[in-house]
Amino acid sequence: MKYVKTFESYNGDETESLKKLLDAMMNLGSGIQKDIAKEKLSLMKQVKVKRVSDAIDKNAADIIRTNVRPKKKNCYENSLHTAEYLKAYDVKYCEGWIMLHGIPIDHAFNKVGDDYFDVTEEFALGGNPEEYTYVVLKDWDPDTALQIMATGPYKCYGDVFNKEYISKHPENIK
Repeated sequence: MKYVKTFESYNGDETESLKKLLDAMMNLGSGIQKDIAKEKLSLMKQVKVKRVSDAIDKNAADIIRTNVRPKKKNCYENSLHTAEYLKAYDVKYCEGWIMLHGIPIDHAFNKVGDDYFDVTEEFALGGNPEEYTYVVLKDWDPDTALQIMATGPYKCYGDVFNKEYISKHPENIK
């Protein structure tokens, strides 16, 4: 098997390791895995993430703290419930990655208008999301995201992008 260096120290674009990882999946994978990696590479976009109070307002932050109560290691659940509780603000559920020291971590966060925010980093982990690099693939309204999550043999939070892609490309399933 060919060795592919992915997680290196880059002097510039921190998303370079993610691009190399997806490129390796395209070159080493086959079938649907290869197709999904190609699609992710074409859609990925680096975005700036703000604190909730800067992206929306203090009232929204209070709603998240009291109703969603974000938990560590539950970004998909946290982001979906945030979008559900903040429907009046037209908040979207997003999937992509957070970059930690050049390592891409699958992650879910939210979007309102053109602003992105991360309730897991800010409320569950107590960090400042503005200090990290984020890459988004796609966003969904909470009803659509939940409907997609509820499909397939594993009805769990997350994996919306992959499930949606597979449902739209059944010819690639072998």
